[in-house]
Amino acid sequence: MHLVLGGARSGKTAYAEQVALTKAHFLQVPVTYVATGVAMDDEMAMRIERHRTLRDKEFQLVECPRNLDKEVAALDPKRSGVLLIDCLSTYLGTASFDGLESVPEEQLFSIMMKLLESLQEYPWPVIIVSNEVGMGIVPLYESARVYRDVLGRANASFANRATDVTWMMAGMAVALKRDGTLSPFCELWPERR
Repeated sequence: MHLVLGGARSGKTAYAEQVALTKAHFLQVPVTYVATGVAMDDEMAMRIERHRTLRDKEFQLVECPRNLDKEVAALDPKRSGVLLIDCLSTYLGTASFDGLESVPEEQLFSIMMKLLESLQEYPWPVIIVSNEVGMGIVPLYESARVYRDVLGRANASFANRATDVTWMMAGMAVALKRDGTLSPFCELWPERR
Protein backbone atom coordinates (compact mmCIF):
# COMPACT_ATOMS: atom_id res chain seq x y z
CA MET A 1 0.00 0.00 0.00
CA HIS A 2 1.30 3.47 -0.92
CA LEU A 3 -0.17 6.53 0.83
CA VAL A 4 0.23 9.90 -0.89
CA LEU A 5 -0.43 12.85 1.44
CA GLY A 6 -0.39 16.60 0.94
CA GLY A 7 -2.36 19.80 0.90
CA ALA A 8 -4.84 21.02 -1.69
CA ARG A 9 -3.38 21.26 -5.21
CA SER A 10 -0.01 19.94 -4.03
CA GLY A 11 0.28 17.38 -6.84
CA LYS A 12 -0.98 14.37 -4.87
CA THR A 13 -3.31 12.99 -7.52
CA ALA A 14 -0.94 13.47 -10.46
CA TYR A 15 1.83 11.75 -8.52
CA ALA A 16 -0.45 8.89 -7.41
CA GLU A 17 -1.67 8.38 -10.99
CA GLN A 18 1.92 8.08 -12.22
CA VAL A 19 2.78 5.59 -9.45
CA ALA A 20 -0.31 3.52 -10.29
CA LEU A 21 0.39 3.49 -14.03
CA THR A 22 4.05 2.55 -13.48
CA LYS A 23 3.14 -0.35 -11.18
CA ALA A 24 0.40 -1.55 -13.55
CA HIS A 25 2.75 -1.43 -16.54
CA PHE A 26 5.37 -3.45 -14.66
CA LEU A 27 2.79 -6.02 -13.47
CA GLN A 28 0.94 -6.08 -16.83
CA VAL A 29 -2.43 -5.36 -15.16
CA PRO A 30 -4.98 -2.53 -15.51
CA VAL A 31 -5.49 0.35 -13.09
CA THR A 32 -8.86 0.85 -11.45
CA TYR A 33 -9.37 4.46 -10.41
CA VAL A 34 -11.75 4.63 -7.44
CA ALA A 35 -13.21 8.13 -7.17
CA THR A 36 -14.92 8.99 -3.89
CA GLY A 37 -16.36 12.43 -4.70
CA VAL A 38 -20.02 13.39 -4.58
CA ALA A 39 -21.46 16.30 -6.58
CA MET A 40 -22.99 18.46 -3.84
CA ASP A 41 -22.95 21.63 -5.94
CA ASP A 42 -22.32 22.83 -9.50
CA GLU A 43 -18.60 23.39 -8.98
CA MET A 44 -18.08 19.86 -7.69
CA ALA A 45 -20.22 18.42 -10.51
CA MET A 46 -18.01 20.21 -13.07
CA ARG A 47 -14.88 18.99 -11.30
CA ILE A 48 -16.12 15.37 -11.30
CA GLU A 49 -17.04 15.58 -15.00
CA ARG A 50 -13.59 16.99 -15.85
CA HIS A 51 -11.95 14.13 -13.91
CA ARG A 52 -14.12 11.54 -15.72
CA THR A 53 -13.03 12.91 -19.09
CA LEU A 54 -9.34 12.98 -18.16
CA ARG A 55 -9.31 9.48 -16.74
CA ASP A 56 -11.34 7.70 -19.43
CA LYS A 57 -8.32 6.77 -21.49
CA GLU A 58 -5.89 5.20 -19.02
CA PHE A 59 -8.02 4.00 -16.13
CA GLN A 60 -11.05 1.87 -15.40
CA LEU A 61 -13.26 4.18 -13.35
CA VAL A 62 -15.32 3.18 -10.31
CA GLU A 63 -17.24 5.88 -8.46
CA CYS A 64 -17.85 4.96 -4.84
CA PRO A 65 -18.62 7.70 -2.30
CA ARG A 66 -19.95 5.26 0.33
CA ASN A 67 -19.26 1.72 1.61
CA LEU A 68 -15.87 1.62 -0.08
CA ASP A 69 -14.72 -1.27 2.12
CA LYS A 70 -17.50 -3.43 0.66
CA GLU A 71 -16.80 -2.23 -2.89
CA VAL A 72 -13.12 -3.17 -2.56
CA ALA A 73 -14.01 -6.60 -1.15
CA ALA A 74 -16.36 -7.20 -4.10
CA LEU A 75 -13.81 -6.29 -6.79
CA ASP A 76 -12.38 -9.04 -8.96
CA PRO A 77 -8.61 -8.45 -8.62
CA LYS A 78 -7.92 -10.10 -11.99
CA ARG A 79 -10.05 -7.47 -13.72
CA SER A 80 -9.30 -4.54 -11.41
CA GLY A 81 -5.50 -4.74 -11.12
CA VAL A 82 -3.80 -1.87 -9.33
CA LEU A 83 -6.18 0.29 -7.26
CA LEU A 84 -5.93 4.05 -7.02
CA ILE A 85 -8.20 5.51 -4.31
CA ASP A 86 -8.79 9.26 -4.68
CA CYS A 87 -9.34 10.29 -1.96
CA LEU A 88 -9.70 9.45 1.74
CA SER A 89 -10.55 13.03 2.68
CA THR A 90 -13.50 13.22 0.29
CA TYR A 91 -14.67 9.76 1.38
CA LEU A 92 -14.57 10.81 5.04
CA GLY A 93 -16.35 14.08 4.23
CA THR A 94 -19.27 12.19 2.70
CA ALA A 95 -19.39 9.80 5.66
CA SER A 96 -19.24 12.72 8.13
CA PHE A 97 -22.49 14.20 6.98
CA ASP A 98 -24.45 11.23 5.72
CA GLY A 99 -27.92 12.72 5.83
CA LEU A 100 -28.60 15.83 7.88
CA GLU A 101 -26.97 14.68 11.12
CA SER A 102 -23.26 14.59 11.78
CA VAL A 103 -21.81 11.16 12.54
CA PRO A 104 -20.02 10.50 15.87
CA GLU A 105 -16.22 10.55 15.84
CA GLU A 106 -15.65 6.90 16.77
CA GLN A 107 -18.16 5.73 14.17
CA LEU A 108 -16.29 7.72 11.51
CA PHE A 109 -12.96 6.29 12.61
CA SER A 110 -14.45 2.80 12.47
CA ILE A 111 -15.54 3.43 8.86
CA MET A 112 -11.98 4.40 7.95
CA MET A 113 -10.49 1.36 9.74
CA LYS A 114 -12.87 -1.00 7.91
CA LEU A 115 -11.64 0.50 4.65
CA LEU A 116 -8.02 0.05 5.73
CA GLU A 117 -8.65 -3.60 6.57
CA SER A 118 -10.29 -4.28 3.19
CA LEU A 119 -7.44 -2.57 1.33
CA GLN A 120 -4.87 -4.66 3.20
CA GLU A 121 -6.60 -7.80 1.89
CA TYR A 122 -6.43 -6.64 -1.75
CA PRO A 123 -3.75 -8.68 -3.60
CA TRP A 124 -2.47 -6.00 -6.03
CA PRO A 125 -0.82 -2.66 -5.22
CA VAL A 126 -3.07 0.02 -3.75
CA ILE A 127 -2.26 3.73 -4.02
CA ILE A 128 -4.25 6.00 -1.72
CA VAL A 129 -4.52 9.79 -1.89
CA SER A 130 -5.39 11.82 1.21
CA ASN A 131 -5.26 15.43 2.31
CA GLU A 132 -3.23 16.56 5.28
CA VAL A 133 -5.67 18.89 7.04
CA GLY A 134 -4.10 19.21 10.48
CA MET A 135 -1.54 21.93 9.78
CA GLY A 136 -3.85 24.94 9.74
CA ILE A 137 -5.92 26.75 12.30
CA VAL A 138 -8.27 24.96 14.67
CA PRO A 139 -11.68 24.83 12.95
CA LEU A 140 -14.42 26.95 14.47
CA TYR A 141 -17.14 24.30 14.35
CA GLU A 142 -17.17 20.99 16.23
CA SER A 143 -18.07 18.98 13.12
CA ALA A 144 -15.02 20.37 11.28
CA ARG A 145 -12.76 19.62 14.26
CA VAL A 146 -14.08 16.05 14.40
CA TYR A 147 -13.45 15.67 10.65
CA ARG A 148 -9.88 16.99 11.01
CA ASP A 149 -9.18 14.75 13.99
CA VAL A 150 -10.57 11.58 12.39
CA LEU A 151 -8.73 12.20 9.13
CA GLY A 152 -5.50 12.82 11.03
CA ARG A 153 -5.89 9.58 12.99
CA ALA A 154 -6.86 7.68 9.83
CA ASN A 155 -3.91 9.08 7.87
CA ALA A 156 -1.58 7.97 10.69
CA SER A 157 -3.09 4.46 10.69
CA PHE A 158 -2.85 4.15 6.90
CA ALA A 159 0.74 5.47 6.96
CA ASN A 160 1.70 3.05 9.71
CA ARG A 161 0.52 0.07 7.65
CA ALA A 162 1.63 1.33 4.23
CA THR A 163 4.91 0.13 2.75
CA ASP A 164 5.36 3.50 1.04
CA VAL A 165 4.35 7.00 2.15
CA THR A 166 4.95 10.12 0.06
CA TRP A 167 4.42 13.71 1.18
CA MET A 168 3.59 16.11 -1.66
CA MET A 169 4.40 19.78 -1.26
CA ALA A 170 4.32 22.38 -4.04
CA GLY A 171 4.46 19.64 -6.67
CA MET A 172 7.49 17.96 -5.10
CA ALA A 173 7.44 14.41 -3.74
CA VAL A 174 9.17 13.75 -0.43
CA ALA A 175 9.63 10.06 0.43
CA LEU A 176 8.72 9.46 4.07
CA LYS A 177 8.73 5.66 3.82
CA ARG A 178 9.92 3.28 1.10
CA ASP A 179 9.58 -0.50 1.07
CA GLY A 180 8.57 -0.44 4.74
CA THR A 181 11.62 1.57 5.84
CA LEU A 182 11.32 5.10 7.21
CA SER A 183 13.39 7.83 5.60
CA PRO A 184 16.36 8.89 7.76
CA PHE A 185 14.64 12.13 8.80
CA CYS A 186 11.41 10.38 9.93
CA GLU A 187 10.49 8.98 13.31
CA LEU A 188 7.44 6.78 13.87
CA TRP A 189 5.25 7.71 16.81
CA PRO A 190 2.98 5.19 18.51
CA GLU A 191 -0.32 4.88 16.69
CA ARG A 192 -3.25 6.46 18.51
CA ARG A 193 -6.45 4.54 17.99
